[in-house]
This record gives sequence, structure tokens and C-alpha cells, in this order.
Amino acid sequence: MMTRRTLVIVVAIAGMLGLGLFAGFTASARATARACSGSSYSDPTGDQPSGLPDITGVCIAPGVTSPLGPELSIEVDATGLADFIKNVPAGEDHGLWINIDADNNPATGDPSGTDYAIAVENVAGMPTIWVSEWVGGGWQVQNSVTGPMFSLNNDSFTGTIGTADLGHTTHFTFYVATGKALPEEGHFETILPEDRAPDTGTWDYTVTTPPPPTTTTTTKPVGGTPPPTSTKSHSICKPHHKSTKKHPCRHK
Repeated sequence: MMTRRTLVIVVAIAGMLGLGLFAGFTASARATARACSGSSYSDPTGDQPSGLPDITGVCIAPGVTSPLGPELSIEVDATGLADFIKNVPAGEDHGLWINIDADNNPATGDPSGTDYAIAVENVAGMPTIWVSEWVGGGWQVQNSVTGPMFSLNNDSFTGTIGTADLGHTTHFTFYVATGKALPEEGHFETILPEDRAPDTGTWDYTVTTPPPPTTTTTTKPVGGTPPPTSTKSHSICKPHHKSTKKHPCRHK
């Protein structure tokens, strides 16, 4: 079954870099995915339609907490993702979509219940990353986002985004997908069969705030360091001898 997605506006990576909103778009290879320091989600291998990147896993972890709220680190691993995004035949749109139901209400948002979408696409040969919100029956790209940083490797997409850009959500459901879109009515709207993760339903994530860094303090004794206590045993003083500093002794 085909679904529809309306691209209201497309933001080129080069333009976003000029605004300092995106930190990079690279195609360097990486042998293995990083260990997940947050919530890890796995998807079966080999279940993708022919010609699509195979999504194998997702990691969402808490980032730093800015004055506007917590940030999230998101990683999506999919074999051959960068080549899929970069090498697009004329008349097609290739993309990775992270679909977030920020209010956990499938009756709001787009027809799938998505309130916010992070998209990595190639439209008309132009690599594009955008964050958009479903508003008034259509997608609107956010003109200002809270310091996101995104990058694309051979088999992985990584990004950081503030929860302030996701409606200050504290708990959300989501799914990710790779796919191809064809033009329809002047927009790339018709999505061909896609690799969806999870295959059915959604995953969920609860936003947590990372603990503050631990510090170690040392407390000095009040009044300085006390003098050491001598444990030396003195000999008994001889008759008619007194104990002196140089020759200490003790009386019976």
C-alpha cells in the first residue's frame, strides 16, 4: 500500500551549514556501529525491499541539557545508507525518515500519527536534511531548531536534537523507514514499498536527564594536621637520673 508525504519546503544542506544549524554531511565508511549508551532497538536483517538500505538498529540516548530542555542523540544504522541517499536516478527521491508521535496520540499528526519528522533525503540531486512539524493538515519545516547536529556515514545516520524542537515531549513513540518516492502533482509524494522499523507498530522512548558529573572533595582537619603520636617505649630511668629530651626514660 502506498502512503503519501507532502514536502512543503526543502532545505539544502549547504544552506543549513551556512546558518550553523547542521554540523556535517559526510560519506566516510565506518566498520561497526558505536555501542549504544541509551535505549537500543533492533530490526531483522534482510527484510528490506530490493534496492533499499536495510535498517538494522536504532539507538536513542540522552544528551546534554540545554536551557531549553534535554537533548537527544539519535543513531539509525542501515546498510548502504549514504550511497542510497547520494546516488539517486533522475525523477526519484531517496530518503530516511524518523517519524515521531510526540504526544502518543495516533489521532493527531499526519495520517500515521506522526507529529514531527526528521528526514534525510535527496531531492533532484540535492542532499537534504530537515526537521518538520505537522501543522494544520500539512508539513512545515522548522525555520529555527535548537542546535541540531547531523551526519551521514556509509551505514549510519547520527543526529542530536533538542526536545524543545519536538514539543517538549517527555515520552514518545516512533518508527523509522527508508524508501523511494516518485513525483506526484509537483511534489515527491508517492512512497514506494519501504523498509520500516519496526515492521509493524512503533517503538517508544522516555526522555531522561543525564545525571550531573560527580565531583570529589577532600576535607582538611580543623586547626591543621595534628603532630604524630610517638609509640616508642622508653627505658626505666636509672637511680638518681632524670628523663631528658636527649636521653628520655621513665620512672617506675
